[in-house]
Amino acid sequence: MAVNKLTYLVIENAPDVCEGIIRRMSTFEKWQSLGYCLGVKDAIEKTSSNKPDLIFLDWGLNGGSAYEVLQEIQNTPNYNPYVIFNTGFQ
Repeated sequence: MAVNKLTYLVIENAPDVCEGIIRRMSTFEKWQSLGYCLGVKDAIEKTSSNKPDLIFLDWGLNGGSAYEVLQEIQNTPNYNPYVIFNTGFQ
């Protein structure tokens, strides 16, 4: 029996955080990683072309912020992914 995979994309400006999320998510068989993006431009391109079911999204991104990504999602008809925000201020 084939398992339908749910997809996710990590959008975060710190590669080590991206890799950590993907590593932790790899234990869930029904979830498939679409990789990660460090900046707004790449995030919008990957989100638009792949339409992941779940997005891990950082507030601060290279070249802008989460607002640009959210605006693109909002303007995409019939697309309503789950979004988990992650941010850290020290």
